[in-house]
Amino acid sequence: MKKILALALALVMLCAACAAAEGGEPLFATVGDAIAAGAGEAIHGCDGKYYAVALEMDGKYIRAVADLDEKETALGEAISAADNADDIEAAFAAYDEYVATLPITYTEEFTVSPKAQAELDALAGKSIGELEEDGYQFFSAGPEGLEGKVVFVMDCGVYRYEFVINEDEQAYEKAQEEDLFDGLTVKTGTCIGLSNNAAETRFHADGTVDPEENPFAVFNEIAEIIAGAAGEDGKLDKEALIAALTEKFPGAEEQIRLAIELYELMGPESLQGIEGLEGMEGLVDPEGSGAPETPAE
Repeated sequence: MKKILALALALVMLCAACAAAEGGEPLFATVGDAIAAGAGEAIHGCDGKYYAVALEMDGKYIRAVADLDEKETALGEAISAADNADDIEAAFAAYDEYVATLPITYTEEFTVSPKAQAELDALAGKSIGELEEDGYQFFSAGPEGLEGKVVFVMDCGVYRYEFVINEDEQAYEKAQEEDLFDGLTVKTGTCIGLSNNAAETRFHADGTVDPEENPFAVFNEIAEIIAGAAGEDGKLDKEALIAALTEKFPGAEEQIRLAIELYELMGPESLQGIEGLEGMEGLVDPEGSGAPETPAE
């Protein structure tokens, strides 16, 4: 009976350990602990939703994720508000010091693997332009070592790759002057670890990727509506427009007022060619009489 109980307890402990390694329980207490575990090579940063640390540990690639809080937001805003080098440096130091104390919410292992060496070997002869078409993103480039070789570092998903090119340093410098790397060709490729994308939670552990959010999407939609609500002379029933837009976009009144101010400052020609959205008729008052008008075509 004791042996059975001991075996059952061992199985429970094993399951708990597996759950922690595969994405449930955190493996680290804080962000600082996770960064330290990466031996100086951890990829970490805030993606606007979470603070994440991605690192290699025991032959596995993992990511530790922490929730953000109001203090992190305030310290981040203090960096933007700083107006000289000393203040900026102090603001970054305060931010980094606090972020290191954030508790890890969960840890997950990347189940998507780096590209196999055979797949990288098959890229020999391909151009840098073709690699970009295949989803590789430029990170850096330049001569390396005493052999005169030129290396391109490129990201694809959560991993980073190093490509030695066939062309020499002189050909690379000419392409750099012309801002035209597309024609340079791959000699060899190697995975060198995690990319900065690994700290963005929209890059999921299984390799799927959420579309990148456009921070100006709401503002652009507001601008389209304003353009459609303007009369031929560009005049708006400003307060009615603000009320209608605020109802459509709760919490975006500041953006709405800014968009209207920019439109009025820059004139109707600044948004020429943008069609108004349906449902915004009757917001224009060209003569200031309160009579609704139909938006201009």
